[in-house]
This record gives sequence, C-alpha cells and structure tokens, in this order.
Amino acid sequence: MGVAASILGIVIWSVHFLLVYGGQAVACAADRPGLVTPLVIGASLVALALLLVVALAARRHRHGFMGTMAIGIAALSALAVVWEAAPALALPPC
Repeated sequence: MGVAASILGIVIWSVHFLLVYGGQAVACAADRPGLVTPLVIGASLVALALLLVVALAARRHRHGFMGTMAIGIAALSALAVVWEAAPALALPPC
C-alpha cells in the first residue's frame, strides 16, 4: 500500500465535493433546482461505495502504517461525504 493508494480517499472526497457544489451552482443558475437533490444523493452513494472499496482493499492488504492510514483517511472521507450530503436533504437547494 503506497502513498498514492493511501490518499485515494481524499481524492474521492474532493471529486465528490466538486460534483456536489459545482452541480448545485450550475443547476441553480439554470433554474433547475429539482436536479440538485438527486445529484447530491447519487454522487454521495457512489463516493461512499468507492470509499468502502478503498477501505476494504486497504484492510486486506494492510502493511503497517500506510495501510492503517489509508483506512483512517477513507473513514474520515466517508464522514466528510455524509456531512456534505446532509444539508441537501434538509434545506432547499437554491
């Protein structure tokens, strides 16, 4: 488990962040607020599934500190994905 694999969780979270906030901005600017909630839910489910795969792969191939760090980063990234998605379910999109 190398450095690239250990930061994969952060990369997945950052792509999710870009899709959620960028997608919301584009949908609201195009006066299509009905697209925001499905976009956020879909992007969040995909991101959480990918983070689960990363954590399970890191657990299976754990080699010392880097494997443990990859699991921790994936878990924190999953928490960040849920934290970003929660307002989309509770607040108006635009």
